[in-house]
Amino acid sequence: WTERDAAMRVSALCALSFVPGMVSVHIAHLVVISFRSPAPQPRVDACSMLLSAATCFVWWIARSTSPGVARELPRAHDASSQLDAGGQCLGACKHCGRLRPQRAKHCHECGFCVLRFDHHCIWLDRCIGQGNLAPFFVLLLVGTATAAFHVASACTGISTRLWHFNAILVQTVPLPPFLLASAFNAEGKAHRDIDVLSLASFSMMAHPDAMAWLGFAMMMLCIVGGLLLWTGYLASINITWYEWRKARSLPGPDQRAAAVSGLRQAYDHGLVKNLGEVVGGWWSGGKPHSS
Repeated sequence: WTERDAAMRVSALCALSFVPGMVSVHIAHLVVISFRSPAPQPRVDACSMLLSAATCFVWWIARSTSPGVARELPRAHDASSQLDAGGQCLGACKHCGRLRPQRAKHCHECGFCVLRFDHHCIWLDRCIGQGNLAPFFVLLLVGTATAAFHVASACTGISTRLWHFNAILVQTVPLPPFLLASAFNAEGKAHRDIDVLSLASFSMMAHPDAMAWLGFAMMMLCIVGGLLLWTGYLASINITWYEWRKARSLPGPDQRAAAVSGLRQAYDHGLVKNLGEVVGGWWSGGKPHSS
């Protein structure tokens, strides 16, 4: 296998596992949180199912939307005679032979040049570019909301189980005597003024499954939420992820700062126009359009 073949197989495998992964997230929520809750939670379960379905639906939209493919070079025409919407000369890509306008880049995994290339997403198995940056941002938004919901439901489920823990259940859990004394009174009722350290220790020992699920949900919230904030910031200044990484890879700090400043001077037209270009690229189906 070549490096390109390995990257293509990994990208395809991640894309195929996305929907089963979201189904597994909902099932894990039911098993770890809902089925072990002292009281039924039909609204929480319905919200979990709706958020998982919404995430899969937005994923399908982002997956099926074209990122914006560069036009093929017509026969009997030289690349130097082709102009883009801004009147700039277009060059031909040495890999696929397509006309490559400004800000376009050839993706070796997809095999063609992508307009306003941002990055290749392994979870969509396609590039993020001019045509599908908006649905990709919505996917991150829905994914962040889903992760935040599971963090909140895990915290609520753990606290509900703690407050409803009676003396019989306490005796079935092998906890140290000092921890039992700090967590419960003589009647087996949980103290409301329990300190955070004792509560965390008791939760880890009495509910390891729920605590593990809470840790997973918090990790996903940090990852997906961080990607959401980063993608939103780059879209607000009209700079792609590829352009940012290329500028930040320069050797000196002065050169990196000058490169980022040059990108902002060239492409940053204000928050409203920048976001309008993102939405306009999705609306036009990734086709080149004049500003």
